[in-house]
Amino acid sequence: MDAAARFSLDTGIEVLHETHRARCLHTPWRTFEILCERPETKLVFDMSHWCNVCESLLDDQEETLLGLLPAIRHIHARVGHSQGPQVSDPPEPAESVIEPWLDDSFPDYDHEPVFAQN
Repeated sequence: MDAAARFSLDTGIEVLHETHRARCLHTPWRTFEILCERPETKLVFDMSHWCNVCESLLDDQEETLLGLLPAIRHIHARVGHSQGPQVSDPPEPAESVIEPWLDDSFPDYDHEPVFAQN
C-alpha cells in the first residue's frame, strides 16, 4: 500500500485497492481499520468476498459499510452469498444480496440491474 500511495502521489493517478478475501482488505472491520490509518486509500468494492469470508450477508455491518462509502470508487458487482463468492443465477431473488444494499446506500442512483443472459 505504501508503494501504491507513493505512485499516486508522484503521478496523480489514483490507485484503487480491491476488497478481497485472503488479502489485507478481507473483512469490513479490518478494511475500516486500515482506512482509519490510511484515509487516502480508495477501494474497488467487492461485497461478495466479504459475504464469503464473514459467512453472512453482512446484515450486522451496516455502520461499518456506510463508513466505507466515501472510499469506494468502483463497485465490482459480482454477487456473492454467505457460502460462496459468486451466485449461480443472479436474477433469482433469493440470490440477490447486493441490490437492496445498493438501493439503501445510493438512494439517488436510478439503476436497472443488467445481467448477462445466455
